Amino acid sequence: MLRGLREKAKVDEKRKALSAVVKAKDPAIIDHLLELGVGPESIMAVGLVPLAAVSWADGSLDDKERKAILKAASERGVEPGSSGYTMLELWSEKSQTRI
Repeated sequence: MLRGLREKAKVDEKRKALSAVVKAKDPAIIDHLLELGVGPESIMAVGLVPLAAVSWADGSLDDKERKAILKAASERGVEPGSSGYTMLELWSEKSQTRI
């Protein structure tokens, strides 16, 4: 029973954090995102996609641009080591080999 209460508290905490970022009026949206494993850091990282797209506009992404994207992520609360930060790192690394 105690484990169940702890798990519920953990889910409620994640729901609250995600709600603060997504600002969806329908709680079912938040619940669905949680079921998919989407957290607030992932949402904030996706918000940086336009910055990354502009950086890639010239056909390449140099180290300075890559660092600027990752710095902007950190400043927005996307912590190094989080899934969102890792996603940005991987996108920027792949873009260097793809372009």
